[in-house]
Parts: sequence; structure tokens; C-alpha cells
Amino acid sequence: MEESQHQLFHSHRLATVGRLAAGAAHEINNPLTIISLNIQILNRLLRKFFDEEPEIAKRLQVIAEQEERISKIIQDLMGYARPTQPKFCPSNIGEIMAKILAVLDDRVSMQDISVVNNIPATTPMVMVDPLQIEQVFMNLLINANHALPNGGTIGLDTGVENGFIEIKVSDNGTGISRENLPKIFDPFFTTKKEGEGTGLGLAICHSIVEHNGGAMRVKSESNVGTTFTVLLPIDRTSRLKAMKERLDNVTAVGTPQKPKENCRILVIDDERFITDMLKETLSTVGYETDAAYDGVEGIGQLRFKKYHLVLLDIRMPGKDGLEVLKFVREEFPETKVIIITGLASREEIQETVKHGAYACLKKPFLLEKVLETVNAALEHVCDLGVKAGNGT
Repeated sequence: MEESQHQLFHSHRLATVGRLAAGAAHEINNPLTIISLNIQILNRLLRKFFDEEPEIAKRLQVIAEQEERISKIIQDLMGYARPTQPKFCPSNIGEIMAKILAVLDDRVSMQDISVVNNIPATTPMVMVDPLQIEQVFMNLLINANHALPNGGTIGLDTGVENGFIEIKVSDNGTGISRENLPKIFDPFFTTKKEGEGTGLGLAICHSIVEHNGGAMRVKSESNVGTTFTVLLPIDRTSRLKAMKERLDNVTAVGTPQKPKENCRILVIDDERFITDMLKETLSTVGYETDAAYDGVEGIGQLRFKKYHLVLLDIRMPGKDGLEVLKFVREEFPETKVIIITGLASREEIQETVKHGAYACLKKPFLLEKVLETVNAALEHVCDLGVKAGNGT
């Protein structure tokens, strides 16, 4: 009873941290996008005017690499805070594990480390998202590898417990101290040296397992070893196929073409720097582009002037992006909408697609990607010869 209460409290605490993480990720994504866009513009200017300045190019490359590193941390944080909705299907744990073990050598050195795989072929099927569960066990096996710097053994075992398959990943490595064990699933907690990990791996694994209807436990003793136990729900019927439909939101990708004449675009984002940069970029390549800095101003612009395309942020004061999207669909159904957001989870993309968005671009984005998507969206629209002003 006490153990159950402790796990419930821990889950609530992690959920609270997840909500905070989602907010923090959103706030960081906007300035990060501004940095990314400025790097791209500076690189273009450098190639155009300062072709013989390798030191400047080198410094910009360093900044760009660190921006990508921050972006990866933000993506991992969002993976923890708002994990992708699982695509459930009957899955074979033995097959998933065999697939991981076949490529594990490519990820980490397995020298002096042996893997004892005791998962039988007759293990019951589980109802999970196989790709997400593959990510979980790949992470656990890599962690076990890191716990064996001088070699050792990794064990894989299964059992059945109250309608769940119990999969154990154990090692006889360095172990986890008693004081660190309660914090092992906390985001950003790590026992590794600085720079060797973000401390998000186990937090993401814990979140994925819970969203797949399972649970995750750990037992460890310093200098003895560690055992992670993952419980996953048994597939009770083969008649059930995927419990969630796969989202097909394929953004058209191709070589940017010269934009059509008289194509009018409205950029709506409360981050002024991002809005102004997008406006400048789109205007430079020939689009007639206006800007609005919140949802209310954006709706006002839409009522005043006819646009072929709207680039729209989701999180804004006053009226948010979803409200503006619904307004566009009701009042100007022929106008295309491309969502730009720092919180582009699969659920958000699904929600915007449901309301008629053409595509969703995740911050920070590449200017080339924006231009490709805009050109694809307007390819057959501006040929209609729509003129400025309502009612045309």
C-alpha cells in the first residue's frame, strides 16, 4: 500500500514537472528560432559579401552547432513533457529486442560485455507502440552498457504479472546509490559527468511506458548492479488493430520555385523578431507580405485585405492560433494556413489539421523549409488571379 502511494505521488510530481517543462520549452523555442534565423541570414550574407573570411564562417558554424544542440535538448524535453500519442498494435517483445540487439554494437562498444537473452519465443504479445517501446529498451541497454566500464553481463528476462508482461533489463555494473535511486526518473537528473548526458533519457522512457499503459520500476545497489523492470499490457485479442490512426500530415517537399505574382501572405506571431524576419524573407523572394503581432490584429488584417496564405503561431495572447485558424476556415475557406509553433506535438498537429491547416512547421525551422512549404501551398492558388480586397 505504501509503495503504491509512493508511486502515485511520484507520477503526480513528474506530471507537474512535465507541465512546467512544456511551458519552458515554448518560451525557449521562440528566442532559439530568432537565433537560428539570424545564423542562416548571416551565413547568406557571408557567402555573398565576405567569401574569403574563413574565420567568421568557422565561428558561425560553432554557433549553429550549439543552436542545434539546444534544439535537440528542447525536443527531448518536449518528448518527456508531451510524448507522441502511441500507435497501438499487437507487438512481439522478443522481436523488438532482437531488432535492438542487432544494431546495439553500432551505438556503443560491447567489448567484454555479454548479453544473456532469456526472452522466450512464446512470450505473449503486448498491445503497445513498437517504435516507442524500442526506444525505451534501446535506452535501457545503452545505460546498462555505460554501467559496465570494465565489462560484465547484461541480462534480459520476462515474466507474467496480472495481465502484464514483465521485462527485466539487468546488469552487474556500478549500480545506483540509495540516495540517488528515488530521483532516477526525474528530468535532468543524471549521475554521468557533465556533458555526457542531459538527464532526460530515463524520464522520457518512464513517460513513454506510462502512455503505453504500462509501468516502470528500478532496483539497484552500489557496486552490485541494477535491474529495470518494464510492465506492458498483454494483447488480449488479435481482432484489435491499431487503437489510434496514424497521422498523415505530409508536408510537400521539393525545390523552391519562383513564386507566383500577386501572391499575398500574412504572418501572425506575437514574437516580433520572428514575424519581421519571415516577412522580410518572403518579401525578398517576391511575395507580397504583411505582418500581425497577435491574433486580434491578425483577424483585423484578414477582414481588411484578401490573403492567399497565412503563417500562424499557436500560442498568442488575446486570441490564440486555433481561434484564428477557425475564423479563417469559416470566413475565408480558400485561404491556406501554415502553422508555425514551438510545441508541435502530434496531438497539436492533428488538432490543426482537423481545422484545415495545410501544414505545421516546428520551431526552430529552416528558411528553406518555410519557402518550400509556402511555394507548395500556393502552387495552384495564385494562378486563380485573385486580386486584393474582399469580395474578389
